[in-house]
Amino acid sequence: MEYDIAVGIDRSPASLAAVHWAAHEARRRGSGITLVHVWHRRARPTPYVRVGGTERAWAERTLEEAVRSVRSAHPGLRITERLVCDATVTALGTAADDAEMLVLGSPGPGPVGGFVTGSVSQRVVARADHPVVLVRAGRSAADEHLPAADGLAPEEIPETPYRDVVLGLRVDRPCEEVLDFAFEAARRRGSGPTCPRAAST
Repeated sequence: MEYDIAVGIDRSPASLAAVHWAAHEARRRGSGITLVHVWHRRARPTPYVRVGGTERAWAERTLEEAVRSVRSAHPGLRITERLVCDATVTALGTAADDAEMLVLGSPGPGPVGGFVTGSVSQRVVARADHPVVLVRAGRSAADEHLPAADGLAPEEIPETPYRDVVLGLRVDRPCEEVLDFAFEAARRRGSGPTCPRAAST
């Protein structure tokens, strides 16, 4: 049996997109997902915690709402819940170690065309030994497919061919793990890998 896909969740739109991307990927792999929400004990509750509530209760509610959303959209998918009180980077790193991959939400492209990641995502990516996938806010399953013809019904989108998987490499530092991941992702989607060439600096 394959390991589950871990997803770090909060209440952001990017987090919700990450959860549903991971659920679709788990379906392709015949695995499940583990939803991980990290919370912290504070001397005073933060403003988003209801009066008379606790940080833990807010964290539990966040996790419950994410599970409800996934179960509604992906019935039958195996879902594991993990509520962790720890440093965020440490907890997500541990989740990545225990999973086939870790999926995190990302705000998306920045104003200068770069891919923006929060400080937590950057540190997790830098430390993780397993693949980490960053999913932009607003992404949907249809975005992985080639543009659909006019008049195509939503339920027909899965039959539309997938886009190619783009693989970026430094040719002076080949990485077998990255190559394997990209080709396996392409195989599961029935698409091809694309390796753009870039001048070395």
